[in-house]
Amino acid sequence: MRFRDQIRSIGAVPEPLLHLVPNRFEVVGDVVVIAIPPRLETYKQVIVETITRMRKNIRTVLNKVAMLEGEARLGDYEILSGNDTITPHREYGHLYLQETVAVPGYCNGV
Repeated sequence: MRFRDQIRSIGAVPEPLLHLVPNRFEVVGDVVVIAIPPRLETYKQVIVETITRMRKNIRTVLNKVAMLEGEARLGDYEILSGNDTITPHREYGHLYLQETVAVPGYCNGV
């Protein structure tokens, strides 16, 4: 079931605003990155709870608050849930601890 459909099924966001709910989010290890529009400010906590209910391994949820900018293509994010932005990342059989706030395209300061 798509994320927006999950939100619809629990009746967490009024129908007129439902089209603003992101239909997907990125998962980096045990960190979720989602872009919640400002008009859904009131519903952030319900969105976070739905994500953590869907994905039991998630420890931190980040909200993308600014577009990627600059030569390094870094954006700004706010922590909605959790407090640890360091996550394990496995690639080509190697396990890394990755600081998501320093990865271009994910986070830059919280």
